[in-house]
Amino acid sequence: MAIVKAMEAGQKQNPQSLVVIGGGYIGVEVASAALGWISDGLLEKVTIINMDKMLMQRVFSSAPEFPTFIEDRLKEQGKGKLEILNGCPIKGFEKDILGKVISVELANERSIPADIIVLGMGAKANTTFMPDKVKDARGYIKVDSSFSFAPDAYAFGDCASFPLDGKPSVLEHVAHARASAKHAALSAMGKTKGAYTLLPFFYSRILEYTDAPLIWNMWVTWTFSPHPNLQ
Repeated sequence: MAIVKAMEAGQKQNPQSLVVIGGGYIGVEVASAALGWISDGLLEKVTIINMDKMLMQRVFSSAPEFPTFIEDRLKEQGKGKLEILNGCPIKGFEKDILGKVISVELANERSIPADIIVLGMGAKANTTFMPDKVKDARGYIKVDSSFSFAPDAYAFGDCASFPLDGKPSVLEHVAHARASAKHAALSAMGKTKGAYTLLPFFYSRILEYTDAPLIWNMWVTWTFSPHPNLQ
């Protein structure tokens, strides 16, 4: 709601620039929705600053044709007012004398003017308080099929690396957060039946404010590898 209010606070005589930092689900969905405010004259430009090499890389790294397709559709509907910068690390922000951020400074020395900034960079579970011996190389807690990492100690959800089809897996998904918590609780009570398994469902709807909306649905397994196996 705060984003909508900020956009609608703009005046057609002085349209604003929106910068979205992050090229995942949040970045793509916010930027595509913002195209509606461009057509209304409240936004002048939308820029996606993506640190990864492609949009939605964490999900579609093994299927790069789809991020390319999404990027092409976004640019087509942006009609020259949507810019996508992939592989662009951020150096910092520039503020005015009142402390308001007025631009995003990139590592390549380019400066992107910004009236509104949306951070869509994702999050990572904080496991720094856990001993190193129970964590993998990426900092996730290593658990077995019962989500146990030590006697009478369990970890589940986003922070756990668990065996799925014989492979160490990390799954950042609300259905997994709930299902793994239930499985761990049943394991603790000795009531677990069978190995843990889950095939999560992902979907998105973008460009709904245009004459060419795009909707996709998929089921996916997410392994320890940075290149998920899409099925």
